[in-house]
Amino acid sequence: MGNDKKNMKPSGTVKRKNPGGLRIVSRKGVPPDVRRAILKFAAWLRLHYDFPIRLTIYLLPEEKVFSSSGEESISIFFEPIEKTGKPYPYIKLATGDYQKLIQEGGNVYYALYTNVSSIILHVVQYFNWYYDKKWSKKQIQIQREKLLHVYVTDDKSPLKNHMQPNNQHITGIKVVARKGVHPDVRRAMLKFTGWLRNNYDFPIHLNIYLLNVWDIYTSWGKKCTTVYREPLKTCKKPIIKCAVADYTQLILSQGGKNNALYSIIYDVAKYFIYYQSWCLNKGWSKSTINRRYKTLLQNYTNQKGEGFQLLREKGE
Repeated sequence: MGNDKKNMKPSGTVKRKNPGGLRIVSRKGVPPDVRRAILKFAAWLRLHYDFPIRLTIYLLPEEKVFSSSGEESISIFFEPIEKTGKPYPYIKLATGDYQKLIQEGGNVYYALYTNVSSIILHVVQYFNWYYDKKWSKKQIQIQREKLLHVYVTDDKSPLKNHMQPNNQHITGIKVVARKGVHPDVRRAMLKFTGWLRNNYDFPIHLNIYLLNVWDIYTSWGKKCTTVYREPLKTCKKPIIKCAVADYTQLILSQGGKNNALYSIIYDVAKYFIYYQSWCLNKGWSKSTINRRYKTLLQNYTNQKGEGFQLLREKGE
C-alpha cells in the first residue's frame, strides 16, 4: 500500500451519490494529545487517499467500545451492507486507556502510535469494503503494516524520529530472553538474529522469546519446545517462543555445546521461514519451507568468524 491515491482504486469505478470524505468527531473527555494526533493523521490520509463514501472516526473517552454483537474492543469498524445510502461507515476508537498506554510504553509516542495503528486497521477495512478487494485477514494485516510504515516515516508525521522503521513496534526482529535463560543461549541467538537482520527484511516485527521452561504448549494443547504464532488480533505481532531450560541436558545428549546451540537455532530458523511465508503472503508448502530453512542454516553456518562456528551436519 503506497502513498499514491490510485493504489486504493479498483479497475472499475463505483457509481455513488453519497457524500465522500473523512470526518473526525471527538467527544468531550478525549485526551487533547490523541485528538491532535488523529487530526494530523486524518489530514495526511486526505492528502494521499480518496474516501468515496464518507468515513467518520469517532474518538470516545471510554476505555472500551462495543460492537453491534456486544463484543468488547479498543476500536471497531462499522461496515454497511449497501454503498448507496445511509448508514455510512464509521470507526469508533476508545481513548480512555491513554495514560495506561503511556505507562506501558514509557512515552506518549507509544500511546499515540497505538491509537493511530488501531485506526489504520479500520481504514484498510474500509478500502477493502468499498472496493470489494476481498482481502483475507492476513492480507488486511499486511496492508495495515505497510500503510503504518508509510505514515510514520513521512516527514509530516508527528511520529517520525520516534517510531522509525527499525523500532520494535513497527518492523525488525528482537530477542527477548527471560530470567534464568543460559547466557550461551542468549548470545548465540543474538548473533543468529543479527545475521538474519543483515540478510533478510522484516516488514512486520518479529519477537523471539527465549523462555526458561521445559515445554511450551500450542494453542491446540500440543507440547513442544518451540512454537510459532501468527497474530490473530491487531494488537499482537508474530512471535516465536523457544523453551531452553534443557540446554545443559542438550549439551550431554547432543555431544557438546555447539551441537546444543545448533539444535535450538535449528528450530528458530524453521519457524522464521514460516514467518516469511506468512508475512510475504507466499503460502509455501511444507517441502518448500523445509528446503528454505535448510538452505538458510547452511548459509549461516558457512560464514566465517565468531558466532558462526556451529556444526552443520543436522541442517543437511
